[in-house]
Amino acid sequence: MFPSLRRARPVVSLAGGSALFAGGVERWLVGLRWLALLGMGSTTLLAKVALPGLRVVPVGAILVLLVGANVAWHFVARARERHVTAQILGDVATLGLVLWFSGGVGNPFAVFLVFQIALAGVLTTGRTTALVTLLTLAIVTVLAFASPLPWETARWPVALLQRLAMAAALFGLALFSGVSAYVYGRRLEELRAAHARDERLAVLGRLAGGVAHELNTPLATILLASNELVEVGAERGDAEIERLSRTLAGEAKRASDVIDLLRGRVHAGLSSELLDVSTFARELVPQVLGRLGFRGEHVVVAAPRVSAWGARAALRQILENVLKNAVEATVDTEHPRIEVVVANERADVVIRVRDNGHGIGGEDLQRLGEPFRTTKAGTGGTGLGLYISSVLAEQMQASLELESRDGEETCVTLTLAHGTFPRGLRDVRRGEGPGDATN
Repeated sequence: MFPSLRRARPVVSLAGGSALFAGGVERWLVGLRWLALLGMGSTTLLAKVALPGLRVVPVGAILVLLVGANVAWHFVARARERHVTAQILGDVATLGLVLWFSGGVGNPFAVFLVFQIALAGVLTTGRTTALVTLLTLAIVTVLAFASPLPWETARWPVALLQRLAMAAALFGLALFSGVSAYVYGRRLEELRAAHARDERLAVLGRLAGGVAHELNTPLATILLASNELVEVGAERGDAEIERLSRTLAGEAKRASDVIDLLRGRVHAGLSSELLDVSTFARELVPQVLGRLGFRGEHVVVAAPRVSAWGARAALRQILENVLKNAVEATVDTEHPRIEVVVANERADVVIRVRDNGHGIGGEDLQRLGEPFRTTKAGTGGTGLGLYISSVLAEQMQASLELESRDGEETCVTLTLAHGTFPRGLRDVRRGEGPGDATN
């Protein structure tokens, strides 16, 4: 097996993810909630010391329930919009319940209800933000009728305690707002980078569109002729001619699909179906590595009965591109090794391709996935493999991430939805959905 990694390595999201939320928005919210729980627990204990009349039992019970819920959220599938919305709405409701037993709107920490609106604005859609705002307004209305804090039981001067409480609340709000502003800034940077990437892809699309017709015409002729050769080989009983003709037809078809991808199209053949990913990987990996002339050690670790929704042709293309990169990365390695792992992880299916090659670092790592951006310019690399893979992953509603560092092994992870049918792809069982979808 590969040696364990001793230090964190950069993770680049090529499709379906964010560099900031490489572990998922939900994971980030879970971490933020642990910080909030720590703050609420400590301030509740301090408030009990200062105000002996404060009812801490119901507040403590709510915090314990929230701890359990946060543990449960940790094991939920990777970030999806409905889960993020549920978490924020749940946080607003829970905070409102805590405030009901701790002074209502008279509690200085009631200002944190506003923070939830800002958080929703950063992480979710406008519709969800409006929903969070309406829920917050309703909770504030109810909290206006809550029992006030028992200031009459204060151990120290009330005015001093009120100033300290307000200062603590403002300190906490400033801290959480700063985190929110930081997240917003990073997301804005990512959106700008994505927009710049889209502009480059648009230029690429116009360029490819100009030559696509000229290339498709001879490819169509090659495909037609090769199919006829298959029949000729079958009639003559020559298995070699038939095999070579089928190979020629398959490669011509793949070239035509690549042209469609460069033009921003998804071919009608990219139809979604429930795939046996384990069997698919066990059969494909040796075949591809053999065709690429890989002479090192390869291992396929596939758990039984791992199934996911995806397009068979797209998944094949992604794996072929990733395996080709892995083979090229291990050319100068003394004992080249490629490991492919297929496993269920919570509600998703992951395919990891790991090699012990020279790794990628610096600017090359950050710009991976851009068309015509390659680290193998001197050896014939085109820079289209990872770009095409990212396009295909996005069309399957999958995520594609690459983890590497210069001089160390590289790991590429494709994450497929286990039970979610990808939007925009046709269901081959029922013939539903669009045949072609524009990118």
